[in-house]
Amino acid sequence: MGILYLVRHGQANSGGLHTSDVADGAMEETYDRLTPLGHEQAAATGRSLAARIGGGGGGAAEEGAARVSAAREGAAQESTAGESAAQPVVLSGPLGRQLSTAEGVHAELEAAGLEPQAIRIVEQWREFSSDDVLAPYFRAHPDKLAEIRRAYEAARDNPRGMKEHNRLLGRAIDAALREWRSTPAFDSFAAQVRQGFSDATSLAAGDQPVVVVTSGGPISMCAAELIGADWTRLINNIFTASVSVFSVRSAGKAQLLSFNEHAHLDIPDASGSRPLRRYR
Repeated sequence: MGILYLVRHGQANSGGLHTSDVADGAMEETYDRLTPLGHEQAAATGRSLAARIGGGGGGAAEEGAARVSAAREGAAQESTAGESAAQPVVLSGPLGRQLSTAEGVHAELEAAGLEPQAIRIVEQWREFSSDDVLAPYFRAHPDKLAEIRRAYEAARDNPRGMKEHNRLLGRAIDAALREWRSTPAFDSFAAQVRQGFSDATSLAAGDQPVVVVTSGGPISMCAAELIGADWTRLINNIFTASVSVFSVRSAGKAQLLSFNEHAHLDIPDASGSRPLRRYR
């Protein structure tokens, strides 16, 4: 049985939503890069994957230096014995935020001695364009955009206020996605993701661990179609740099084992907050 890991990219620059011309389609270019926190999340996710791939474990990820150390030691022993496991395959969507996350994950797999294959960029794992989905919605509902911006400005003086901003943004995204689902563009996006998932399961069926770094849209699409869930409900509830796991028994035969794993991001800092755990 093969294992396929779908990883959402780390936190990207959502400040693009607050540029003056977002309703004209100027969000995606600004959004498509990781924040410093996004790079930290990518490294944390890579360490978690290295531990579970190197240790052969299939359960929930348990973040920590001890497991990463064990993965490195195990990989070194296998190499010495001439019995190395199959090299992990790392696929990435073509967007900047996806590829930067894949590079962070890949670096941690290398550091753990797992010798991953070079990252392969796969067009089918591209996320839909925020400009195509959100700009038409905000042009039709300028009051919603103004409300989100007011909450964002208020949150600058009160960090707790970001909860209200995120709540309003989530509602707007959900409404925009529901409108977009009735367009031919959504059908094209769904077909693209199905092809990417089919190709990835074929790779995983060869008993190689396969890691795909993509975005919330494709991950939610794969999960929703397997379990008969509402795609728009899943996509608004997936953490950045989370991991969803699928078992693959043969090409095209996949089962969802877990969705939106984020234990590796749930580590409290000295103040008790969890800085790596973010929806956006």
